[in-house]
Amino acid sequence: MDAARDVILEQGFGASSVDAIARRAGVSKATLYAYFTSKAELFGAMIERACRTNFARLFADDLDHDDVSRGLTQIARDFAAVLMTPSSLAVNRVVMAEAVRFPELGRAYYEAGPALIIGAVTDYLMAANAAGKLSVPEPRLAAEQFYGMIRSDLYMRMILRIEGGAGTQSAEAAADGAVRTFLAAFAPRTPQV
Repeated sequence: MDAARDVILEQGFGASSVDAIARRAGVSKATLYAYFTSKAELFGAMIERACRTNFARLFADDLDHDDVSRGLTQIARDFAAVLMTPSSLAVNRVVMAEAVRFPELGRAYYEAGPALIIGAVTDYLMAANAAGKLSVPEPRLAAEQFYGMIRSDLYMRMILRIEGGAGTQSAEAAADGAVRTFLAAFAPRTPQV
């Protein structure tokens, strides 16, 4: 998977070959095909491994469930920190550039990355709902919106390599702002008398 990442980032998805990946990994092409049926499947596995490693706290259910503000802040800061790294930005640039020609690449990326994270956040929100810590009528939609807020304009500027600008903020500030906005929208509702 490391060899696949390196080759795909160097050459692009379309220009890279399974032969080049196998050579870089020091294995045969047959060995690669014994584990992965296609280059897109290998790419998806690479993305999923990175997500499960980078977001281990989220997938291990090692979040604060008693203090939802703290739990959401952990999720948001972890996500923002990973999303804004040079390697994540490079992978995202490759996917965006080549997904039109290779829809299987976009699908593999989405299912192994964003969908996996949004699913885990949805589960966290559902648990917070059940505990009365939040009032989220549509947890999946709310998780997607939370994900979008964390990305913010900062991500767009970084992916496009636009430095500075009037709205310059840190990844942590974007994460914290997303949490504040989210909690304002989904705080538990007090019964009306």
